[in-house]
Amino acid sequence: MTVDELDKINLRLKNAREMRADKEMDMDDFRTLKQECEERANELELKLMRTDIKEKGVDDLINQAIDKLILFEDVYANGTSAEQRSIVGSIFTEKWVFDGEQHRTNKVNEVVEYIYLINKELEDKKKWDKQRFFALVP
Repeated sequence: MTVDELDKINLRLKNAREMRADKEMDMDDFRTLKQECEERANELELKLMRTDIKEKGVDDLINQAIDKLILFEDVYANGTSAEQRSIVGSIFTEKWVFDGEQHRTNKVNEVVEYIYLINKELEDKKKWDKQRFFALVP
């Protein structure tokens, strides 16, 4: 049922984009609807991920995620510009602005934020000073 709801939300968002493109919807209404749809879609995706974790087990999901992340780099490096744009778009969910020298975005995908946070915490844990290291050596 969650997948059906997610499909409905995506269809609703697609229709709203078409209505906005045809000037049948003003920008404020479109932004409100888009934000509501994205929030609900994120909730449903999290619910689906939790269901997958319960059904498949954590180890299988971790292995699948690692395999996909490895392929992710190859697809970006060897992919067409459309595939590269799709990958960047999945990371930076809001409008990405590049002025020739610098780039910025208002919002990053929540999953990418969590990965960054985990990596940052791991980097802090990896920092050992020599005294602590040699204290462990007998």
